[in-house]
Amino acid sequence: MNYRIFNKIIFFIVLFFLFLTNNIYSTIKFYTPYSSIVLNSEFSKFAVPNTSTINGWYNQNLIRENWKTNLKYFDFDDTLNQYNAPSEKFNNFIYNDLINKTNSLNINNKILFFDTDISIPDNTIFTLTSNGVIDGCYKNLILGKNSQILLDNNVSVTFKNIIFKNNSNTIRPTIKCNNNSGIITIDNSTFSFNETFTFERGHMFINNEVNFTGTSEFIYNSINTSYILPHSSLNFKPQTTFLYAPYSTNNNLIIMNDKSSCLKFDNSSLKMTHTGLRLTHGSLYFDNKVTISSTHETFNNALIFGNLTLGADYDLSTYILSGSRINLDGRIVLENTLNNQNSLDFASRNSSIILANSRSKLKITNNEGIYGYPEQSIIKTDGNNNTWISDNTIYGFDSGEIDPVTYLVYNNSNAIVTQSNRIRWNSNAIINNDLLDYEQQIIYNSNAIINLEPKIINNSNAIIHDYEIKTDLQDQIRHNSDAIINNNKNINHNSNAIINQNNQINNNSNTIINNNYNIHYNSQAILHDYEIKTDLQNQINYNSDAILNNNKMINWNSDVILNIQTAELQNAIKYNSDAIINQESATLLQDIKNNSNAIINI
Repeated sequence: MNYRIFNKIIFFIVLFFLFLTNNIYSTIKFYTPYSSIVLNSEFSKFAVPNTSTINGWYNQNLIRENWKTNLKYFDFDDTLNQYNAPSEKFNNFIYNDLINKTNSLNINNKILFFDTDISIPDNTIFTLTSNGVIDGCYKNLILGKNSQILLDNNVSVTFKNIIFKNNSNTIRPTIKCNNNSGIITIDNSTFSFNETFTFERGHMFINNEVNFTGTSEFIYNSINTSYILPHSSLNFKPQTTFLYAPYSTNNNLIIMNDKSSCLKFDNSSLKMTHTGLRLTHGSLYFDNKVTISSTHETFNNALIFGNLTLGADYDLSTYILSGSRINLDGRIVLENTLNNQNSLDFASRNSSIILANSRSKLKITNNEGIYGYPEQSIIKTDGNNNTWISDNTIYGFDSGEIDPVTYLVYNNSNAIVTQSNRIRWNSNAIINNDLLDYEQQIIYNSNAIINLEPKIINNSNAIIHDYEIKTDLQDQIRHNSDAIINNNKNINHNSNAIINQNNQINNNSNTIINNNYNIHYNSQAILHDYEIKTDLQNQINYNSDAILNNNKMINWNSDVILNIQTAELQNAIKYNSDAIINQESATLLQDIKNNSNAIINI
């Protein structure tokens, strides 16, 4: 928008006096930096009586139209015009023609404004030689190929309301302090660089909302402290990375002022070198899929939350938002005090920290302040249940460390199932527990694996383990899509299993039955002897789809669903092509694992 629009008073061939007599008191107040009085021509004059007051940004509100420059404030009772204006002038707008004519700018403790998008030419080092504020008015600052903004020695500059962009730059940092005393304040701005942004030296202050976007990396190399101010947030947007890699051994150079100072990662990555990173005071947020990477040397090189030694004022609040999955490739140390209320706050049942590999370790100094859904908040690879967490414990995979394996179903490409609570990550099956409650849903699992305590493994469709197999196994196994067995009568016209125990077995394309002994090499059928006695100890072997173990597991059965009639298992397993099993017995609260297709309603 043209600067003339902003409350300017333009005088065309007008003599403007504020004084009529020395006895009249006059006041002018400029409400914003955009407000101005323009001396438009050689006939324009401005005078102020000694009884008058000027308030506001007058060092940049009295300007010459042709030069777009500010006129130095003058003494009372002086008359100002274009010819006797002081020699000192100051630009309150930055223009591309100015940038193209010079490689430096003296801000002189004033506020500069963008009138349009500003472009720095290719291969230019543009030096800011004095302190001040550059307000981009939400426009772009575009650095050309291999160009740089350089803050001179001991200079402090605030970049406000700017969208930073660049072309290719592989030879120098995009923004740089010339020495360690330089200060860059980023206020309500966005980094949208094409390539890595490296902060090599000096201090950085984050004020209000600062976003890092695109697909690039922010590398922190400075040996100096940087600050996230109160009510401010440094936000790493999807596909970006923050790498903490200072040229020193200090792991605490990122300082958050208080709980309103935030560091946020959304579908992005947080990495650190062997220095590690300790975060205190503020609030840390994770949203969607986030990767945390650190070295696996010691816990001193880890990502550390809080500082138990220095006390509660140094506690860090960490929020794992709904649906967020943190893949931990390295180490985290939770070192908050007992007073902290949000050491780890899991917002929903599908918020989790995943110990991704053998390098992943989580050290819990105390388990106070861990909130959310304990059944599935801290898991191994893909799984559930963190009720095993205790104080002063290291969870990992090395000797002397606690392997987080209890009650977990892991390393299965299709399913993660909770024994008595929630079955998660299932794309094809949402299964409710006995309660018709969506909190019991099975989510995001491609097919479903159910965890009951003795494991039933490697079954392509449905493996069911009866708690005890007794003589009542003579009862029927009914209504199975591939095996319908009538123990005492004929099974007729079944393409996969036709069994006549006392007579002929007719019309069966696939079964070969040995009535009293082993049933060998049968591709589909599971046959029962006329009477099941102790001779059931003779296994039914070599069946490609059903191998039965007398009193124990029924393994390697691709399609069979068995209903063992006991007082607790009276309900048949019916009409389920992949296996939906309703187990009402406490005796069957056992693990069913590694089944790619079974969906079982516990």
